[in-house]
Amino acid sequence: MISGLISLSYSISFLVVIFPALTNENSTGCNSAKRYSPINVEHNYHNVVPPFAFDNEHKNLNHFMKLIFFLLLLPLCTFGQFFQLNDKEPDGSPDIHYYRFNNGIQFIEFDYLSSYHRRVNYLEQAQPRALTWEMVLGPPKPNVYILRDTNGVIIKQYGSIDTLQLLSVSKSLEVAKTHNSFGSRFGSRLGFSSISTRYYPYYLISDGLDLSGSWNYHNSRTHGLLDSLGNVVLPPIYSIIYPEDKLFITIKGDTSELRDIQLKLQFSNTEYRLQPSYYHSNHVDIIKGDRCGLMDSSGRIVVPCDYDMLIGSFNEYGLADVRQQGKHGFVNRKGKKVIPCEYQSVGKFSEGLIDVRKNEKWGYIDTFGRTVIPFRYDIGIWFEEGLARVAKRDESGYHFGFINTSGDEVIPLIYSNAKDFRDGFAEVELNGKWIKIDRNGNRK
Repeated sequence: MISGLISLSYSISFLVVIFPALTNENSTGCNSAKRYSPINVEHNYHNVVPPFAFDNEHKNLNHFMKLIFFLLLLPLCTFGQFFQLNDKEPDGSPDIHYYRFNNGIQFIEFDYLSSYHRRVNYLEQAQPRALTWEMVLGPPKPNVYILRDTNGVIIKQYGSIDTLQLLSVSKSLEVAKTHNSFGSRFGSRLGFSSISTRYYPYYLISDGLDLSGSWNYHNSRTHGLLDSLGNVVLPPIYSIIYPEDKLFITIKGDTSELRDIQLKLQFSNTEYRLQPSYYHSNHVDIIKGDRCGLMDSSGRIVVPCDYDMLIGSFNEYGLADVRQQGKHGFVNRKGKKVIPCEYQSVGKFSEGLIDVRKNEKWGYIDTFGRTVIPFRYDIGIWFEEGLARVAKRDESGYHFGFINTSGDEVIPLIYSNAKDFRDGFAEVELNGKWIKIDRNGNRK
């Protein structure tokens, strides 16, 4: 019962925290990015706008689609967490996976990493404390792999295990799975533990412990990769291995390497630190000091390492938000700076224009950085249905209205608050009451 309630609360938390990120184009997902890098990811949209001026409706899916997503995700999250949270603390025993025979050889995995992941998740929720449970428990025991023939004779073994009790060959065939099964492909990505549990299509092997007493898993062992045939395809000499999409990042000392899915070396250097890209699939972020850039899967630098934030996603116009010395600009897919970094804040492109703040005032520029609507507003929101919500402020407060893409104030700035247009109408507040108006400003 307790585990069910915890699972449900976790699912709701997932929907509250992650679901808005999935439905909001401008979501940054800072927590995930910080896992890889101390550099903060910041998309500071409209940070001068008072809370009442925000209308998040236009950034999310409609209510019907939200309901559909909720119904789909809730049982999925609850189901996934049900097996990670129990009334009893996991004891750390490994998950034992038997795989089908291939050319007369069976691959057997003692998965300590997933077991450790579940235990950390349980303890962080059942017994939260100041120090993370990863720090308290120390690094997990490395996974152990055994290969045996059809007679049950062990041919190879990677790693040591205190008590070895295996199912008979015939019994193991009843539970054997394939290497590309769901559980083998996807490890534990959610939860409190930062340990990766899957390196598909390979398996992580770890060698030795240092004497530093470090709790960090990556800092306390060297790592390599094993294929499903029991061949060491990457020797255990790396301090960090990042699996990301169809790429692998391997780090050894000061050297960062980029490898493809076949582990072929694409890039190696000591100048940049590589990390999985938070915003771009099949790319990696490159870090040098406090500067960031972007590299593609072939090792080609797409965006030079000149910016003080992670490179954002490319929008429908092929532009990505970048920042230098605290000011925002945009680069194209070739890494060329198309819009200079001179804006305090930026919104999003809509109908060919983007709302930007400069010298404490909001205006609108096009995809080439040309000013289309002068910087004269205290609040400026992106366009919806051809009209943008803007406001000016005086001693009595904010006064809202709407402009078109030419900058004409087609609906005068006479409202104390306003929401964006939806299906030809917008809600506005006048004299303390909310009313609906059409595109001409006429009351509905």
